[in-house]
Amino acid sequence: MFYESYLLPLDRVVGLLEQGGLVVTARLEQEPGGRLTRPHACLLARKPPRTAAATSAARRQGTWPR
Repeated sequence: MFYESYLLPLDRVVGLLEQGGLVVTARLEQEPGGRLTRPHACLLARKPPRTAAATSAARRQGTWPR
């Protein structure tokens, strides 16, 4: 598990995660108010599960496991 902090718009971070091949599975957003001076968000992302076809292709190409 990794924790990263960025001062980027949330949709930009989601887009970058998706470009990297990850699937965002949870998203928690908190608007400014009280002690918060700017919006905060937490994202949970994971690698998509490999399909049987992708696993077979990786074995044939010699790139399994990864």
